[in-house]
Order: sequence, then C-alpha cells, then structure tokens
Amino acid sequence: MNAIPILVGYAISMYSAGSIFVQYSSTIPSTLSLLVSYDSGATFFINLQKLMGVTFGHTLPLLVMSVVELFPCESYFRFAIHGISIFLFYSSFTFMYYASAQWSTI
Repeated sequence: MNAIPILVGYAISMYSAGSIFVQYSSTIPSTLSLLVSYDSGATFFINLQKLMGVTFGHTLPLLVMSVVELFPCESYFRFAIHGISIFLFYSSFTFMYYASAQWSTI
C-alpha cells in the first residue's frame, strides 16, 4: 500500500509548474521510497516519525537562518547565533535519538 504516496509524489513532481515544487524533479518520490517501511505491524507510526524527521531537518534550519539573516554579515553576534544554533540543533536531535526509544526514528 506504500505505492499510493509514492505515486502521489510522482504526480506532484510531474505536473506541478509554477509552485514551490520543481517540475520533473525526482526528490519527492525518491525520498518517499527511501522513507516508507515495508514491515508489518506499526508501520504507520514509524513512517510518520521518519517524515517528521525529514520535515524538522528541512524546516528548522530554514527558520533559524531567517533569524540569522536579520543581523548584518559583519556582526560577531551573527556568528555567535549561527554557531549556537548549529550546536543546539545537533545536540538536541542527537540526544533525542540516543535517549528515547519512542522518538529514536526521528
């Protein structure tokens, strides 16, 4: 049943023009094909956690960089904010991976 999301992602990438998606890009279907799990059992929850991990990994750095861009490029404060945000991002998600059995797939 995992073919449905992959086919929907393929249709979005084939027929979307002028939106946030790049037409004829294989990013959506290939990412979905790597993320979906074919095991029996609680695959929906595992697939949802993997999708949340990809979403957090793409959107949180964009939000942080939009805040960093508010400061001038020559500012030492910008350098400090950038370094601290990278450290917090990696340390929080690494801690979540190793410390929690429930959220280790994110």
